[in-house]
Amino acid sequence: MAAVSIGCSVRVHTKYDPRVDFTQYKRYCWLEGCEFTFTGPSYINNQKVKELMEKAVKAEMQKKGLTYDRENPQLLLDVHEAVETDTAYIYHRSGEEAVFMNFTPAQEVVLLKGTLIVDMIDKQTGRMIWRSVATSYLEKNPELTEKNFANGVSIALKKFPPKKSD
Repeated sequence: MAAVSIGCSVRVHTKYDPRVDFTQYKRYCWLEGCEFTFTGPSYINNQKVKELMEKAVKAEMQKKGLTYDRENPQLLLDVHEAVETDTAYIYHRSGEEAVFMNFTPAQEVVLLKGTLIVDMIDKQTGRMIWRSVATSYLEKNPELTEKNFANGVSIALKKFPPKKSD
């Protein structure tokens, strides 16, 4: 989502079942009855955000060679986002003196920390086979644009499907 695409540094952690042959998957749908659901904080859980997120995930999965199929999916996807506030303290040195540890009171900076989670479940077995968690600090009012959503989803799914280990 825009959450992971706007921040300066994105950390992505992926977990997957190494026993699974990911090349077998060609079709996917959404977890909840093939209806796209998106969980996140109420202020971004609106129709525009849902549409942008769904479009971004579909486009990225198409790039990966998977087709959206409501009738016969092999994979079920679930998307979650969390946005929380975090606080940083910046200390400025007072005056021009080169005296170490002579600081003015701390400047408090409130930051937004966004996390995008994409889960993939094998429909036949019901087992989760892939999870990507992308986390980044965001601008105070992130731009909810199609480009930012596409970038965020692309980052979160960069390592999907996993390469076969030798």
